[in-house]
Amino acid sequence: MAVPIRQSFKSGAIVQNKTAETVTYARIGTKSADSELVPISLADVGARIGTAADLLGTRADAAKAIGVSASALQRYIKGDNEPPFTAIARLAALSGVSIAWLAGLDGTENVQNRVSQPARLDAWTLGQAVYVLDGVLSQLASHMQPQAYAETLLMLCDYLQAGGGKLQPDNVVDLVQYIKRRQNGNESG
Repeated sequence: MAVPIRQSFKSGAIVQNKTAETVTYARIGTKSADSELVPISLADVGARIGTAADLLGTRADAAKAIGVSASALQRYIKGDNEPPFTAIARLAALSGVSIAWLAGLDGTENVQNRVSQPARLDAWTLGQAVYVLDGVLSQLASHMQPQAYAETLLMLCDYLQAGGGKLQPDNVVDLVQYIKRRQNGNESG
């Protein structure tokens, strides 16, 4: 029998119990006595990651788009490694599935129809958009919530596609202003 490893992060909001096959999380951000653990199967999560990655083209394309190596993505799919939240958030945003579905907490997502359709964006454009957006956020010493990140990334991909794969200086200025407005709460989407 495997002995769970128990970890508490800074705020104590996340409590993780880890065994070889299953990871469980307490409710995030709650301090109630009702802290039921939700079982999350790494194998199930891995299969869902693989399905979502297939929506982005090849596995190599998907890995590049979400900012991990192809071998790291393969380890997530096999259930050998637990993916970081940023990789999951990007994969969810780019493939159009929910984070809850990727985590195995929501079985209602219908991704099979999407798998048979070609990806809307090519991997190069998507990779460039991620690179530019992450660079702008780094320069602003800022971050975005997953939904805002996804919306901004799609907007940036539209700019790239319209400009033949190149951003004009005005587009970058627009992007910086858009991010600042979102941070100030002046624009919701």
